[in-house]
Parts: sequence; C-alpha cells; structure tokens
Amino acid sequence: FWCPERFDLLKKQGAEWISRVPAGATLSVDGHPREDVTGFLKRQKTDRVDQHVLLGEKEFSVRLVAVRCPTHIPAERKRKLRKKYKKRGRQPSQRQLIACEWLVFVTSLCEDEFSLEELWTLYRVRWQIELVFKRWKSLLDVDKSRARTNGFRQLTELYAKLLGCLVTHWCGLLRAGLLTKLSWYQILKRAKRAIGSLGEFWDDRNPSQSVIVIVEKLVKRLDR
Repeated sequence: FWCPERFDLLKKQGAEWISRVPAGATLSVDGHPREDVTGFLKRQKTDRVDQHVLLGEKEFSVRLVAVRCPTHIPAERKRKLRKKYKKRGRQPSQRQLIACEWLVFVTSLCEDEFSLEELWTLYRVRWQIELVFKRWKSLLDVDKSRARTNGFRQLTELYAKLLGCLVTHWCGLLRAGLLTKLSWYQILKRAKRAIGSLGEFWDDRNPSQSVIVIVEKLVKRLDR
C-alpha cells in the first residue's frame, strides 16, 4: 500500500488520502538532510507532531501527523513484532522498534478541517472495507472462478458471488449482529457452512421461490 508516487497522483486527481508510514520511509523537514521517519520521531521533544514534510526521494509535500503511544501499547507491539520475526529466524530492526512507540500518518487532508483524532477515526473506518474484501476472498472465494478462460462465465460467477455476499451480510445483520458477540469472520463462516447444504431446496422450475426458501432457512440457522 505504500507508494508516495501514487499518493501524489491521487492528490493531482483531486482525491484525498490517509496512510500509515513504514519505518523505512524517508523525509526531510525545513531544509534538513533527508532521514528515516523513525530518526525524525526519535528527536521529537513532544508527544505530538503535526507538520508538513517532504516525503521520499522525490520530496512530495505532505502533512505528517504523529502521536506517541501510551506505555503499554509499545510494549505489546514490540512483543508481537519480536514473535513474528522469531518465526523467521530474524530480529526486528531498531527502526521498527522505534516505530512501535508512535502512531504515524501522512495525509493530504489539511489541519484546519481534520484533527489527529478525526484522522484516526477515518482511517479505522476505511480499514473496515479492507477487512470485508479479505473475508470475501478467504471465506466466500470471491476472487476465484471455476472458469479458466471464459470471461463471460467468470463475470457471471463474480456477480453471483457478490450477490451472495450481500445476502449473507443482510442475514448476519438481521439475525446475528454485534449483540451475539460473534465476529464477522465467525458469522460468514457459519453462513457459508449453512449455504453449502441448501442446494437441495433449489427448484429450476421456480427459481424465485427457491431463493426465498433458501434465505429463510439460512436466517433460521443463523438464529440458532
């Protein structure tokens, strides 16, 4: 997802964007030599930073917003990072460990309209869309097709799966929902398992009624 050139293109097209910042990203401020973003953060005397910087080798002008995390958050981040790298037989870099101590964004949104807290909210809401795509691919196979070369068959299958995703989400919101303390991953997994056994209720002579019957039975299974 990290591509300063793409961010600059989006800005020229009139689109706004927010991005997290990798530990190895470079920037320059107020005419100083270019440095790693973690080196810049390490020199900060305050817990909040909100200023315009020149990002990357091509020095794109962006707004950088950073806040130092409470003590318990960096400790947990570093623990997870070390665990992840241990599986690979490696150690995280010092830059990555420093990055664990901060929440850092670069954005095209101006400070007069969006505070740090509002940027964080926007980013979290936007990330939910990525999670939806991930669930659709991992659980509902929306990125796969049985047709290898027939483009029309692939497109038909894609639309059918997207309709299935929509109905499944409707059922989940109506019959499962947040009060069940189930994650959306668990809800979709149960729905997929239920749908797999509903083929017996399909009738080619009356497809509309078949859809109604199948959805009603799916809802009842989610109720349980």
